[in-house]
Amino acid sequence: MLREYQNEGIILKTYPYKEQGRIAHLFTPNLGIVHLFIKRISPKNSQLMNLMAPLCLGKYIYRLGKSDLYLFIDGFIINLHLFLRQDFVLLNYGSQMIQAIHLSQFPGKPAPKLYLLLLTYLKKLPLAPKILWTSFRLKLLMHEGFMALSKGSIYFEGNQIQVSSDAWKLLVILTRARLFTPLLHLDLPQDLEEKIDTLFALFLKK
Repeated sequence: MLREYQNEGIILKTYPYKEQGRIAHLFTPNLGIVHLFIKRISPKNSQLMNLMAPLCLGKYIYRLGKSDLYLFIDGFIINLHLFLRQDFVLLNYGSQMIQAIHLSQFPGKPAPKLYLLLLTYLKKLPLAPKILWTSFRLKLLMHEGFMALSKGSIYFEGNQIQVSSDAWKLLVILTRARLFTPLLHLDLPQDLEEKIDTLFALFLKK
């Protein structure tokens, strides 16, 4: 008998596959990214369509099929993150977060801390979208071992990048604050923002 899995997860991406089929990339805490194959999906079945929509958090039941695809059996929605879908700015940043996970994680690589980080930042995103997106990217870089902070410098893949004392203080808050309150009123200088954008773009190309 084929083993069945039941996991909580968040949909990162979906695309059509054969007739009426669809592939969904599901990010789970204990199995990392899982590729689900849904045999039949129709706009008439709104529950299933929502369950397979990007940003949907749900419980998914599936079993191993051919190659690395898992066959979807059943599931239910926990949170559709409707508050993100109703605001373009929030939807944009939320979509960038799940895209960052999709581009940076390998299938089958467990990442429970990163999973919790993603869900927490999505929930808090309305508080300060741009700052939280910046903080999320920095924490993702550190989680993956591409970046570290030490003595007023950023270390990115072994290369030292010196920053000003003010920029250093901001980076420490963005990466190490345990509460969201210190993040809410930060004002990032443009040069630091551009530096973070560049580092993150380099990371995603790896």
